[in-house]
Amino acid sequence: MLTKSLGGEWAKNNITVNAIVPAYFPSEMTDDILSNEGFDQVVKAYCPMGRTGRAGELDGALIYFASDASSYTTGQLLSIDGGWTAI
Repeated sequence: MLTKSLGGEWAKNNITVNAIVPAYFPSEMTDDILSNEGFDQVVKAYCPMGRTGRAGELDGALIYFASDASSYTTGQLLSIDGGWTAI
């Protein structure tokens, strides 16, 4: 809600506010859970793509939001989650 609220409020000042909403990607924060075999079974059962994110799969979204290509985009949440939120 903060992204949408600020995106709408700050648009008049030509400030865009957007967010990338990733599912599980390898990182220092997720190493413990991603190495858990039980969690791997959860991902295979509930994620339509049946896997976690891979290095580089957030790059396009990051480049888009950091570039002028997104100059008319504000208040948006972009889920990059292998389909978790689609089901």
